[in-house]
Amino acid sequence: MRIALVPFAAIVSAALACGGPAEAPAPQQQEPAAAPRPASPPPTDEPGPVDGGTPAPPAPDPAPPPPAARPPPAPLAATPPMGWNDWAHYQCWISEQIILDNAAALVSSSLSKKGYDTVTVDDCWMAGSRDANGDLVADSAKFPHGMAWLGAQLHAMGLKFGIYEDAGATTCGGYPGSGQPDGGAPDHFAQDARLFASWGVDYLKLDGCFVWIPPGKSKEQAYRDAYSAQSAALAASGRTIVFSESTPAYFQHDSNWDSVLGWVGRYGQLWRLGEDIQIYDAWNPSASRWASVLNNYGYTRDKGRFTHPGNWNDPDFIIGGDPGISAEEARSQFSLWAMMSAPLILSSDLTNATQATAAMLGNSDVIAIDQDALGEPAAVTVGSAVDVLIKRLDGGDRAVAFFNHGSGAAAVSISADQLGFDACSDCTYHVKNLWDGASPAQISAMVPSHGTALFRVSQTH
Repeated sequence: MRIALVPFAAIVSAALACGGPAEAPAPQQQEPAAAPRPASPPPTDEPGPVDGGTPAPPAPDPAPPPPAARPPPAPLAATPPMGWNDWAHYQCWISEQIILDNAAALVSSSLSKKGYDTVTVDDCWMAGSRDANGDLVADSAKFPHGMAWLGAQLHAMGLKFGIYEDAGATTCGGYPGSGQPDGGAPDHFAQDARLFASWGVDYLKLDGCFVWIPPGKSKEQAYRDAYSAQSAALAASGRTIVFSESTPAYFQHDSNWDSVLGWVGRYGQLWRLGEDIQIYDAWNPSASRWASVLNNYGYTRDKGRFTHPGNWNDPDFIIGGDPGISAEEARSQFSLWAMMSAPLILSSDLTNATQATAAMLGNSDVIAIDQDALGEPAAVTVGSAVDVLIKRLDGGDRAVAFFNHGSGAAAVSISADQLGFDACSDCTYHVKNLWDGASPAQISAMVPSHGTALFRVSQTH
């Protein structure tokens, strides 16, 4: 079938409304510099004034030039984080060796060179209780060398070390959490942050199971207090640690979901918006996971106003290469996440990844769309079978995606003058298909069911 596109004016308006630039930090005041003390005149043999008057004082030193204005520092996680997490494939069946084997696969496949540089150990890594000092302890059967050793091994590979905790008293898997237990005993946010820093942790994922809501306090305020406390603890830990928050996912079906999304970026750099991606089922490995990809795309695509450099909507893991998702569907998920400026966190068994999977996940052109410095998510026009996504890029280019979520193939096209470029009567346009590398004369494609065509378009005066 052929898809008729809506007028592009609405798309341009949506694109301009999708989240503004990051709020610049207030300039720091500086104490005024003390005036320089005049230097003593050098000794001289010249006679003094003939009339016995006082010699004229030496001319004062010229005032130093004002200090050059410093540019604002780049935000932490200025582009969407990339890496690998064990959860969607392994869940609690993890071990030191599984983590290191997948880390080695990131390196040997050159995916780490493409930006996938953070390896995160999710839930179930710890023992069932804290030690006598109140510190977290690694499960000695799963991680016999401990977490500091694991972090050192990852750093030696040129990778960063991520770890999981929870804002409640227990994690979702029932292990010790960082938050207050029911009844209000002290939390462990500061203690755990110091411990993570001592282990060389670079990235913390803080889940939101079992957060205690004190009497008289709203659920939203209880979560905000917990995540604010963890953010402050990380800032005081002495180590730069990227903070991934899970708060919004616990409000997805509440009326104040957008309210939470409005403040969560003050405390961390990325956040889970809603339901998890469907995990791999070892007992039913052929079970399709495509509906989960559609669901997570659907709840993220209209939340772009909360995304900008240093703050990223996270629709959960990239699962391409694992069972339950076809190659066509995997390319679609990767394309859509890139168009939404989402974190690219792989969560599959990389030790069994084929060369084709590694090439797909390592497509530099698609990664560049995700990691674009402008940090804007795409404006999305939703159709009955095909969605059209258009994303402004740093330097003036546009990325265009045709996503076919229908049941049959669809012929789709759009003209360059619908992409929001400056009006130009004598301009030319270069189009690149980012999946096959071709340079077609038109922005058009026959898109298979569950497939996505992805283009980069440049305007030349």
